Parts: sequence; structure tokens; C-alpha cells
Amino acid sequence: MYYKADGRLVMHNIPNNTFYYINSKDDGTIVPANATSMTFNDRTKLGESLPKWFGALINTVSYKQFSLEVMLRFSGGNKIMNTTRQEALMNQSFQNNGREILQRWTTAGQVTSVPKLYQGQGNNINQNSLAISRFVEDGDYLRLQNLVLSYEIDRAQLGKWTKGVLDNVKIYLQGQNLYVWTKYTGADPDNISTGGIDASVAPQIRTISAGLKVGF
Repeated sequence: MYYKADGRLVMHNIPNNTFYYINSKDDGTIVPANATSMTFNDRTKLGESLPKWFGALINTVSYKQFSLEVMLRFSGGNKIMNTTRQEALMNQSFQNNGREILQRWTTAGQVTSVPKLYQGQGNNINQNSLAISRFVEDGDYLRLQNLVLSYEIDRAQLGKWTKGVLDNVKIYLQGQNLYVWTKYTGADPDNISTGGIDASVAPQIRTISAGLKVGF
């Protein structure tokens, strides 16, 4: 189902491969659409792939020998074409589906954005390899990029305990890419191609590490 540039709503009847259109917004009569295939003039701009704003916030809070370093990274104002969702998670081959397929149309009168399942009709239903608004999503996000909690032993006490051998000792626990706040349904709104396409991107790895820093 799609809108043509002239305002007509065109619907594709999958079982008999026939197109229909509604006369106008005021007249909902469904009539055959003999020549309603989409043309270049039916295309419209769905958004920019490059972020309009991005940046990071870094802060360190200390109390006595404890220290907490936080880095938040943000980006947004861009659109992402979720090709992964289009061609894999919403396929019509009854395999490799995401949970979204559970919302598929099953009964008359049901309102849902997920069509009825038709074996082998994924290309027709999802319009694979085409950029359509159904799979274009906001790329806004806020990421907890880095978090470090550390404790440094008091240097005066350390000097007494080690008789001046050690100058400083710090113990720390670090987490990277701990959480992402976003409405994007894909794996990662960050690792997207320069064209704004998510084609099975690999998400950033979450890592947690601990360490000991010793100074002589």
C-alpha cells in the first residue's frame, strides 16, 4: 500500500497480483488501478542520512580517594534505512523472523502495521531493495560510552606501608558501551553506512574490565 504523487492510495492485492486505488480521501470507493505502477515522480525525500547534531559529555566526580568518570555520547536528526529489518526480520519465508512478526494481521478488523503472512511474498510485501518509509527510522541516540570507577590509596599512607617503594596505587573498574537510549529498532544506530543504511551491521561490543595501576 502506498500513496502516489497525485494523492491516490494504491493497494496491492497479493493473492491475485492486482492493484487497486481509492478515488480520493473523500470517496473511499475501491476501483481497479490499471496503470498505477510507481514512477520516479512518486518518489519523495524520506530524510537525511547524516546527523544534524552530535557530541559528547564528559565529567569526573571525586570524593576522597574515590573517582567516577562518565562519558555520554549523543547523535541525532538523521534517518536510518533499516534494510536488516526489511529483508530478514520481516521476511515471508517463515524463518529468521523477529518478534515483530507476532503482530501480523490475522483477523478481519485487526489494526496492525505488520501484513498477513504469505509464503514467498517477502519481496512484494516488504519491497526489498527499495527505500520505503515503513523501514526508515529515526537515528537519535544517547550512549553511555565510558564509565570508570576508581579508588586510589592515600599516598601518605602508601609511602609508610611500602617505605617509599611505591608512589601510587589505583584500582579501577571500567565499562565501555554499557547502554544506548534510542527508539531505533535495529542492532545499533551508530554503526551505519555513510548512506544511512543498516545492512546487518555489527553492534559495538560492550566490555567490562578491571585493572591495577602501580607507580614507583
